[in-house]
Amino acid sequence: MSSLNQTFINIGIVLAAVQVANYFKLDAPENTLYIRIAYAASQAAVFACIAYIYTRIRAKKDKTELIYNESKFPFSSTPPETIRSTVGAYDEEQVRSLVTQNLTTVAVLLFITFRFGYLRPLVIQSVMALRQISTTPLFRVHILGEAATGDLARPWKGTGTSSQTPGPTKKELKAKERKEAKKRLNRLD
Repeated sequence: MSSLNQTFINIGIVLAAVQVANYFKLDAPENTLYIRIAYAASQAAVFACIAYIYTRIRAKKDKTELIYNESKFPFSSTPPETIRSTVGAYDEEQVRSLVTQNLTTVAVLLFITFRFGYLRPLVIQSVMALRQISTTPLFRVHILGEAATGDLARPWKGTGTSSQTPGPTKKELKAKERKEAKKRLNRLD
């Protein structure tokens, strides 16, 4: 599904959640506990899903070599660093990134809820958290069993704060390593 379609679906979900909140008057003080329980259940489901994905990754023990370029800062002028890893290690790194992202979202929403008393973000995020986890490449590959080709080919685009692109081939990498070794030898002479 294209990125534009995903965006429209997400906007539709947010607008529908807001309308449901308005229709059932979910902002009323007597509904606060129910909204918090729904949010907690949603987050519990998300973290359970992440834990299941992690166990599936660990069980596969995929040692297929993965070479990619990673730029720590997307708009930096420094050249990207070539990373040599395995598919299993890359997926574990993506799980850690997903956990960090979700914990940050939980912390921000709890602050907004308890400090300012806004409940609408909890209603929206109760639905959106499940939507977001179900559209991640990790979910699609490890739970739905889709093949890791096309959009799902590693490295995945748009994950985390770093920019990741497919790296050089093994042949190009070996040539680069030989060139760097020659430079080091020339400096030593």
